[in-house]
Amino acid sequence: MVRKTVTVELASGLEARPVAMLVQVASQYESNIYVEIDSKRVNAKSIMGMMTLGLAAENRLRSLRMEPMRNRRFPKSKNT
Repeated sequence: MVRKTVTVELASGLEARPVAMLVQVASQYESNIYVEIDSKRVNAKSIMGMMTLGLAAENRLRSLRMEPMRNRRFPKSKNT
């Protein structure tokens, strides 16, 4: 697991467009990625979850956490 503290440096905070960009980048990874601030923890791949954080300028995220996928099962391929 990787944890990192991040500070929002956008003057207007995280509005819809920056959040959408963050969600797009997070969605490219197979890992579970979470953003935590105060007592809230949301999935970074969820635009609705990220918008509920209401991150303002200079907010410090307690952590940006990436957890590797465990026991992920892939469907068996059929050779035809």
